[in-house]
Amino acid sequence: MFNRKKSISALKIELKQKKILELLDGMLMSNTDIHFSPTSDEYFILDRDKQVFLLLSGSSIKICNHKYRYEIALSGREVIIFTNRIRKSISSRCTNIKKELFSNEISLIDQIKDLYNE
Repeated sequence: MFNRKKSISALKIELKQKKILELLDGMLMSNTDIHFSPTSDEYFILDRDKQVFLLLSGSSIKICNHKYRYEIALSGREVIIFTNRIRKSISSRCTNIKKELFSNEISLIDQIKDLYNE
């Protein structure tokens, strides 16, 4: 079979996409705020401590802070991959919030019950 080698520019694009994915994963694992705009289907990831901001919008991703601003065009496949990672992170955070709320509810019920058992 014929094995076609990738061009230098294709390898650079793959490396850039890999680095962006690593940055996105790092931001999602740290103490960041995630906001979603349902009307424009945009995702905002804000790391206020490090002053790094990421916007996934349409077919591009924007990364900026007070010194720089990059906008990188993404393929449809990449948009789906990045969007799914962000949604998975949001879902995980929601699950943690639900668990915390449930434990708070149980604690509150116990406190109220103790009021009547005195």
